[in-house]
Amino acid sequence: MTRFKTIDDTGRIYNADKDLGWPGGGGPRFEVLHPVTGRPVSIPSTGWRFTEARLKEQIEAGLVEFGQDEKKIPRGKTFLEELDSQVAESVFTQIRTTASQRLARLVGPGVFDYPKDEYVLARWFDVVTGSDREALVMDFFAGSGSAAHAVMHLNSVDGGSRRFIMVQLDEETPEKSGAREAGFTQIGQIARERIRQVGLRLREEAGMTGDRLDIGFRTFRIDSSNMADVLRSPDDTDQLQLSELEHSVKPGRSGEDLLFEVLLGWGLDISTPIAVESVEGYEVLVMEDDVLIACFEDNVSPDLVRSLAKREPLRAVFRDFGFDSDDARINAEQIFKELSPSTDVKAV
Repeated sequence: MTRFKTIDDTGRIYNADKDLGWPGGGGPRFEVLHPVTGRPVSIPSTGWRFTEARLKEQIEAGLVEFGQDEKKIPRGKTFLEELDSQVAESVFTQIRTTASQRLARLVGPGVFDYPKDEYVLARWFDVVTGSDREALVMDFFAGSGSAAHAVMHLNSVDGGSRRFIMVQLDEETPEKSGAREAGFTQIGQIARERIRQVGLRLREEAGMTGDRLDIGFRTFRIDSSNMADVLRSPDDTDQLQLSELEHSVKPGRSGEDLLFEVLLGWGLDISTPIAVESVEGYEVLVMEDDVLIACFEDNVSPDLVRSLAKREPLRAVFRDFGFDSDDARINAEQIFKELSPSTDVKAV
């Protein structure tokens, strides 16, 4: 605010801080008369930024400030009302204990020491993103989830749809700590619980409009591929090992595990809504607008394949050994070619 100290004849607050010279040099050169002395003003060494006609329009519109006489180069005006936000101050004061108190009300006292203040983060996020309501914020040191809290707070204030990605090492909480006593064995658990509680609280505070707030989030853990390593040379493989290599998917992997690896492989957004439906007695995972339909169960029947093909999804995925035989898998591909030829069908 200290930069804007001048008020023009119409009552508008401004600062004459715009250079009217041509960037890099080579701008047009022509006479501009001082409104009081009537003499030509000094021309910027790089020439004027505007053409003669355009600069005349700027002067007539009151967007140019002249010096006391013609010796000073005129400057363009920046009006306070035209700015969406001010340049953030380098230093400001915030009581640190209040952030700890707010976190304690969400996940319990003494769970996390010295959490970052979500309101301070929200302020900075708003500044550095230019108040972009579609911004994506990533924090590689998630800790207690203060950054996620800040993003959710901003969305609740202005109705934005900002997203966040929180990254946290699989770090255990100290023995006999407040976090461990509260049941949190890993730091990531604290962040997840905080995000859940923040979402519920923001919806409650929003009242009748709370249902419009998107408070959902997904948690992923980095792991090896779901696909088993079945590459072997004939000389190194005996008959017993061949039976063990029958399945291409590692044991213990769920349908959702397979689905998200498929999404990453196809370059699809893993934050897209996914529904679980029952089709012909099978569990089917369906992405929004049938962008992708997946079934990773065993003994996939022709009736199921036909029902899915009639929906004409963009992509369809099955587990390779979900079919009783190669003939059944090939038959499924033929059904899609007949009923939904544009569908990209894959077996993993």
